[in-house]
Amino acid sequence: MSDSALRPVELLEEAVAQGVCSAAVLHIQDLEGVRPLAAWPVGRVSSEPEGPPVRLQTLFDLASVTKLFSAVATLRLVDRGVVVLTDELIHLLEHRSGLPAWAPLYEQDDVLAAALAIEPEHLPGEKHAYSDIGFLHLLDRLQHATGKGIAEIVDEEVLSPLGLVNTSYRSAGLGPAPIDGRIAVTENCPRRGILVGEVSDGNTYAMGGASTHAGLFGPASDLALFAQAVWDAPEDGYLSRNLWSRIWATPAEPGTHVMGWDSVAETPGRSSAGTKLSRRSRGHLGFTGTSLWIDPERAIAVVLLTNRVHPSRDDNRIRDLRPRLHDAVADMVDKLR
Repeated sequence: MSDSALRPVELLEEAVAQGVCSAAVLHIQDLEGVRPLAAWPVGRVSSEPEGPPVRLQTLFDLASVTKLFSAVATLRLVDRGVVVLTDELIHLLEHRSGLPAWAPLYEQDDVLAAALAIEPEHLPGEKHAYSDIGFLHLLDRLQHATGKGIAEIVDEEVLSPLGLVNTSYRSAGLGPAPIDGRIAVTENCPRRGILVGEVSDGNTYAMGGASTHAGLFGPASDLALFAQAVWDAPEDGYLSRNLWSRIWATPAEPGTHVMGWDSVAETPGRSSAGTKLSRRSRGHLGFTGTSLWIDPERAIAVVLLTNRVHPSRDDNRIRDLRPRLHDAVADMVDKLR
């Protein structure tokens, strides 16, 4: 059967059966109707050992989808004049700072200090290179401007105002959570064992569990509410129309990111969002198997949460699943309307 004949949930069931992930939740939000179009939980929170069924409210390690929360928090601070939107800040948000992608900073005593000591590999604005190191530099700028840590900033600017009561950073000191269905299990880490409720990203873990680039845990429903709030931001006063409009602007050359949000590649087939979501779509991926995409032409948000790193981060079959799934979602939505 062709993908176009499969419903999104059937693609998820196939993926779980093949071991692409043990758990998946898909939430499709009607942004104009302010309601879910569909929401499906598929699979179990773990396969090794076998855990209970995943629920719609199961928490997932959001990984780099955390960057969207950090980016929106930054724009909120810019709106109030707490942070100045300099070229440097834009380059950090849009991964054109020239800084490298990643380094095992958890081997150092102070992760943030080690990140700040890393020199750019290219001139700012010269090259687009996705960079966690750049978002650590962003963290430094935000902390200096506010005198607060990132957990407090994200809570005050995003989580509390939007009522995202089930999304939060989880302290690295909490240790592993029970495998009871509340949190999807992620990888079997050689250094830390089976991770349940402990952030997968090693640098964030060494920072206590909270950073600008990773650390948030949350359910699909909260991500849908976040997308809804971003969509409604100018009308609700959550973001000024000027800054909100910049999210949907054409990405600066070179690059695909706009104000912290990724865009759909112009070349069909190159984006995890597939070939059918509109070219103006904005979103982000997470290493653990998470993603959020907003399609402004269809006025939908597509939240996909999986634990594709369970039990091993070496399984990359999610790369094939993501575009197929988003194409199936687009087909489903078009048929419903």
